[in-house]
Amino acid sequence: MIFIKSTAVPLSAALEIIFRKSYELSQVPDRWRSSTITPLKKKAPFSNPSNYRPVSITSFFCRVFEKCLAKQMIADCESYVIQKAALRSNLIFRGLSTNNAAVMVNAYTTYVRPMVEFSPSVAFPVFDREAVKLEKLQNKVTRLISYKCMGYNFENRPLPVERNEMLKLNTLMYRRKVNDFKLAYEMLKSNLRGAGFKVCREKFRTKIREYSFANRVGKVLYDVLRKGKIPTNYAEFMNVMCKE
Repeated sequence: MIFIKSTAVPLSAALEIIFRKSYELSQVPDRWRSSTITPLKKKAPFSNPSNYRPVSITSFFCRVFEKCLAKQMIADCESYVIQKAALRSNLIFRGLSTNNAAVMVNAYTTYVRPMVEFSPSVAFPVFDREAVKLEKLQNKVTRLISYKCMGYNFENRPLPVERNEMLKLNTLMYRRKVNDFKLAYEMLKSNLRGAGFKVCREKFRTKIREYSFANRVGKVLYDVLRKGKIPTNYAEFMNVMCKE
């Protein structure tokens, strides 16, 4: 690793060629397909081979290439989903002649909103700028509803927060938080009835780990436990968690 860091600049040109050819030809070098297995000790006695845990170490350059691809693929997936959802919302507004706001909201929550909540990589973005892109979709829909069904225009249109309250819509960010807590309750409900457990707040070196499901819910559980016990009732659990 020290050698790679010290020769990063001259290696970057060669790696660019390898990465580009691998992507264009849909092939990877043979060396990237093999890994080095290192046994790690689990428990004594160490003379027993079953007391070792095998750890597979793949090529460092292969992992770098995978990270580059994953970052671009997630960004393309988000852009594609947002564009497709925006196109569907436009088709709905053109196809429905009604001026009933409730009907338009029902069409949006049924046919458009599920599109931006179907995939964890899209529904739970890592960066704030990605969450803002998703929120703009709902802001656009509520703006169109206010124009078509409520008689507002560009000059006197309400703010996005006010439109959500008028149409009884929660923000996508709030819905993501509620869905996290619903899943957390299903996972923890067997341990909430008298069984104690410890919630740890860990520091992560990457954004993906920092905004993972375990850390998102763990931070809220940690704050709730500091104030008292976690309720066992579902309604009380959701009420307490959503207030944090």
